[in-house]
Amino acid sequence: AKSVGSCAAVAVDNASVEAMDVWDDSEVPMEPPSIALPASAPMYFASRGPSENSVGASEYASHASTKNLGSLTDPSLEMPRPAAGSTSSPAFDRFRAAVAPQLARRVLNRQWVEQHQDVGYYCKAPLAFLEAGRGGDARVALEEASRYINTGGVGSCCSAYGQEAHVQLPWLWICWAACKLQREDLASACFKRICTFGHPLTNSGLVRRPHHSFRDFEADFFATAVLCKAALLCQSLASAAAAGDSLLRAVAANSNNMIRRRQFCTRWQWDAGLIDEQDKFYCVSQDSPTGLYYLLGFPTVVLFELSRARVASPRLYRQGAERLLEFLKGCKGVSSSPSAHVVAYAAVLAQDKAFAAVMTERLLAAGEPGSKAFDAVDAMDQAAEAVIWLSQVHNHATRTISL
Repeated sequence: AKSVGSCAAVAVDNASVEAMDVWDDSEVPMEPPSIALPASAPMYFASRGPSENSVGASEYASHASTKNLGSLTDPSLEMPRPAAGSTSSPAFDRFRAAVAPQLARRVLNRQWVEQHQDVGYYCKAPLAFLEAGRGGDARVALEEASRYINTGGVGSCCSAYGQEAHVQLPWLWICWAACKLQREDLASACFKRICTFGHPLTNSGLVRRPHHSFRDFEADFFATAVLCKAALLCQSLASAAAAGDSLLRAVAANSNNMIRRRQFCTRWQWDAGLIDEQDKFYCVSQDSPTGLYYLLGFPTVVLFELSRARVASPRLYRQGAERLLEFLKGCKGVSSSPSAHVVAYAAVLAQDKAFAAVMTERLLAAGEPGSKAFDAVDAMDQAAEAVIWLSQVHNHATRTISL
């Protein structure tokens, strides 16, 4: 079993660190050569052949420019007001009111910041502040988070960003906040870095290291959703659809696993296919009460969002999202897991009001972390994410617009 709970466990080899220290256009992989797919290659590794959704890395990079971000940026930095006739949730208001000041007392405190040098404390804070209606604090926090633009999650002690997890994930949170704060330059820089973790032949997201080989790689379901979400934020719809297709192929490849073994394998390789390993980053099991449900919850949300974009066959993306949500509803610990806030939002997008209500009520009942707990990077990271996803639930319920 792989340990990701300490800084030592997230160390990467020197070559990877050197590759991540300097990011420029040369880091974006070249287009794939013409490769004949082996007959033994599982069907979900290869894209469906030349199509409007099949893109390479250079196209990802070409879309990561400031000109594509304008209509997605949000000029309003305050919390959207509920629509007429809607009601706010007192439990949600209390939760948000408790967490946001705790974040501010740390992220906006120069002395505290100097003693806590880890991207896990900062990458989600700007978006959390925006959802709490603290636009000024969000700007300051975004400047702090942008200091990690060259490294992403490399070297972080946060379990979500370690080498076994997703070192590119901090860039997505920074990109999302940058879009809303009209920082097109920063959003574009984040998108380019995320794209280096994309496999240009299969349009899958990668883990462990950026793309370096067309056959020697480890692809990941959650990383593919990160790639897709970043493309949606930056209006690269062809890139988003290509990554969405990869997500659908992985769902199809897991059909027997979901039905017969009650589990979803989240990673795969070119020759080996799905990696059958009982590790929390490799498998989400319905029978385990401690799964990392965000590994499926976030891709579910992304597929729902993709189904509402101007892409070909949006119905297929919605069907894939619904299939994932149905699987998540059968997971034993999902309604009480600290990693399941995004699942509540997925239920809202599916218009599954009963499940969304149960999820939201139980997650809010768990309350916010105590003040001292915020000094632990995982606790602070999870609290900020809870504000973000529960705000999405709240905004959707009150008929407001969110990215």
